[in-house]
Amino acid sequence: MATTTRSRGQQTALDMVRSLSLVGVVIAALLLVTWRPQPDPITVLDPAPVLAAVRSAVDTPVYGPVGLPPGWRCTSARWEPTEKSRPVPVWFSGYVTPADTFASLAQAATTTATFRTEQTGGGSPVGEVRIGTQTWQRYEVPGGDQLSLVLPTAGGTTVVSGSASWADLEFFAGSLRAG
Repeated sequence: MATTTRSRGQQTALDMVRSLSLVGVVIAALLLVTWRPQPDPITVLDPAPVLAAVRSAVDTPVYGPVGLPPGWRCTSARWEPTEKSRPVPVWFSGYVTPADTFASLAQAATTTATFRTEQTGGGSPVGEVRIGTQTWQRYEVPGGDQLSLVLPTAGGTTVVSGSASWADLEFFAGSLRAG
């Protein structure tokens, strides 16, 4: 069987389409093999300026974490009313834990049940735990996707909550110091 090869000037447009298609398939295969989705970067910030502003604006003790080890990364800090605390502003700071879970602190000069329900994700009390000299109430959302520690005081409510384990939340709550 004889094969015919076309000389240089006799290639057709169909030959070019076949060649480019083959090159395209090879490039697509390379991209598919080497493509890796990039995780969302965690933006770390310093909560100290917001905490200082909150402490200078109110006459009651305001909690902030002290001495957290390097794996704890603050990702948010704000002082503003929430839907359930209006018009009372809430001091909020959120952290990614060393286990890449979430822990947050929310503190407001309110003792309303609606604020507590909002901050615990609708959790129910499941007991108490002593952390330092304080007794915190444990709250859990059915299914265990959010755990919370609630510290009611005469002047307000402090809530530590998130997807972190009880151990991490208790460690975080133990790091809180009033200023």
